[in-house]
Amino acid sequence: MFLKSFTRRLYVTSSKPVVSKSFFRSYAKQIKLGIAGTAAATVLGFGYCEYVIHTTWTTELDEDQFTRYKISQRVNVDPHHYFLEAKPLSAQKINIWKKLTSNKIWSLEVKQPEIMIVRNYTPLPLKLTVNKDDEYRLQIMDIANDDTNEGKLLFYVKNYDNGEVGRWMRNLDVGSRIDLRGPFIEYELNDNTKNVNMYTAGTGVVAALQILLNNTSGDSRNFTWIHTSHDMNELGKLYPMMINLSKSDNINLKLFNNTYSVRDNIDELMKLTPVNNQNATYNKQFMALVCGPDGFIKTVAGVKINLKQGPIDGILKSQGWSNDNVFKL
Repeated sequence: MFLKSFTRRLYVTSSKPVVSKSFFRSYAKQIKLGIAGTAAATVLGFGYCEYVIHTTWTTELDEDQFTRYKISQRVNVDPHHYFLEAKPLSAQKINIWKKLTSNKIWSLEVKQPEIMIVRNYTPLPLKLTVNKDDEYRLQIMDIANDDTNEGKLLFYVKNYDNGEVGRWMRNLDVGSRIDLRGPFIEYELNDNTKNVNMYTAGTGVVAALQILLNNTSGDSRNFTWIHTSHDMNELGKLYPMMINLSKSDNINLKLFNNTYSVRDNIDELMKLTPVNNQNATYNKQFMALVCGPDGFIKTVAGVKINLKQGPIDGILKSQGWSNDNVFKL
């Protein structure tokens, strides 16, 4: 009986509100002022953040802060691929192409402000011109003679169905602002490297083209370049440019028309990939760069695990190559 009575009193006591209604009536004005003050502080806080963000833009490209650009031109190659040219809102003094030279593969982050994510894209040292009939032409920048193309940057982009940034950029009107941050060095060739095997697929073509089109200095390296695409038409006018590059004495280009051809032509790829006997001299003079979709990278060099390189496998492993002279982009 005592336990039942105690439980009832405990229930009644715990059921009462911690703060009575009379408290709210007595301090209603102060509570409203407190809520209003908190809301005002929040708005001012966001306003300050916006002020800081929008008043710390850099004129020159920078790894820590974004630089304002606008879309100056865009050309659609097919339903999934396009060229996008971005021009800085403020004139730049630094020739980024001459600064980075042809030894480096580098990219820039593009910010999608609506969902606050960034993606890396690799620019090409090319000029884009479009006539009144929407016909376009690509011309190699004369970087060696200080050609800056007014700081404009050209990107070759594929908009994947689940690629938020690529689709967002494609839907932007010419004249729209985009924000870029970088450059970020993806890979730098060693001066001792004399022979480079490049395996690219799809939009991975830009990694090879960025090196081969940068004419800041005469490149004495020998390049064996294997590229595969579902359809060479998706490359647009990059395709004839690649053919012209292959006429150079130091560039051996082999093209496959679709991604399955790589696996179907393993023997031919073996012939294009010299055997590495795992000696120190070989590892210094030879380098393999692999850039493309995950399945392509896996076939050529083994799975790339997140941002890490992962173990070497596939074609390059069968030819004796190792992490010492293979890099997956």
